[in-house]
Amino acid sequence: MTILENNEGMNFEHQLIKINPHQTSLEMPSAPKQLRSNYRKCELPIPSVLNEAPGIEMLGRTIRSFVYSTDPYIIRNCNADAVLALAPFTCQSIITEMLIKLAERPVFVGVAGAITNGLRSVELARVAEAQGAAGVCVSPGADVFTVESIANTVDVPVIVSVAGYDQFSQDKISAGASMINVVAGKNTAEVTRQYRENNPDMIILATSGKTSQSALTTIGSGADALSWTPPSIIEIEKRLMQNTRDKQSAFEVREANF
Repeated sequence: MTILENNEGMNFEHQLIKINPHQTSLEMPSAPKQLRSNYRKCELPIPSVLNEAPGIEMLGRTIRSFVYSTDPYIIRNCNADAVLALAPFTCQSIITEMLIKLAERPVFVGVAGAITNGLRSVELARVAEAQGAAGVCVSPGADVFTVESIANTVDVPVIVSVAGYDQFSQDKISAGASMINVVAGKNTAEVTRQYRENNPDMIILATSGKTSQSALTTIGSGADALSWTPPSIIEIEKRLMQNTRDKQSAFEVREANF
């Protein structure tokens, strides 16, 4: 029941208006109109295949794609629906706060793993929720106690990353996981299928892999959404510099032949 439906003394009439395009001289729009910036652009669009995922409904927003990054420039120039901000270091609240402020979309942050665990992770999760995180993530190395303690403390989704299908991961799901993140490399599609068969109602995020076919296979195995690992800033800079050199070489050849 929504707030409007629960407000007594208010009489809201919801009417469904059907539009017949054959009864109007106006042409119906076939695609969304775009608002553009002179400088900011979507320089790193996600692979379009990620939009084939069924999606995760969260607070009226459908999330089909996550960009797996903690780089501010990557996040600000990517059109993924959400951010998966995980790093191989202990969580620092000041970094979490920065990412949430700049992301312009839901951010799911890492708070627990093999290094950071227990009550420390519970406190980090509590602070992340207060800062505005859409959800908190724990790596495959986190223990069952940590997952249960976080789930009993925060009111945002708790995502458990899993590298394979095993009883340890199933115990963490039972401890209060809202969602799992399958990070099983080349076995991601198969592991996703195993979790879907044994947890039919569980929300599953999985890595998309390196090709469109691997992404579609993982979606077909039961993934609700996919994460995409973008190229690094160094890789992007190398490509740009190579393009600049190629253009300079072409210009010099034209000048020499003039």
